[in-house]
Amino acid sequence: SMVFRSILALTAVLCSLAQASAQTHVYLFAGQSNMVGGGRSRDLPLALRSPQTDIWYTEFLITSPPTGWGPLKPREPGLFGCEITFLRSVADANPDMQFAGIKVAKTGSSMYADWRADIPRGQQLYLQMVAFVNQRLAELEMITGEECIVEGLVWVQGENDSQAYTQNTNPAFKADAYDTRLFSLIEECRVDFNP
Repeated sequence: SMVFRSILALTAVLCSLAQASAQTHVYLFAGQSNMVGGGRSRDLPLALRSPQTDIWYTEFLITSPPTGWGPLKPREPGLFGCEITFLRSVADANPDMQFAGIKVAKTGSSMYADWRADIPRGQQLYLQMVAFVNQRLAELEMITGEECIVEGLVWVQGENDSQAYTQNTNPAFKADAYDTRLFSLIEECRVDFNP
């Protein structure tokens, strides 16, 4: 009947709208050695030592090959960073939402020289992060069929920017420019990832 076909058509539209609005909420993790993380997984509660199958995760620690998408878990050889407890807490507080984490970090890197987008120099970690994040977001959307929304950036600093640098033979401190660089990094991420 006409009513039955109309109900079927309406159901199909509502189902496709529900699928289109499905989203994965992504947090980016970036920084220096403290973001790489040296926590020992044996010190975690047992539940956090195991793969968190409800949270997607990938990382690129620059000196190691990047990982593919998989469940959130401590990395080999039993080390972890802040992503383990951060993502678990966010997922537990929002059980009806899907979450993912992408980490890009490098021990010994500098906000002053390596994490700049405005003047690419040093290891160009910001540019590497943008490329890695964009690649992984596209992959995750293909895997899940869900739109990926970058919700925010978790930045953890090491001590490299507290050291002196020499520019034109005048010693200065990287820390002098740190707050300006951090605000620039935040703005660059807003433009590139629209969190």
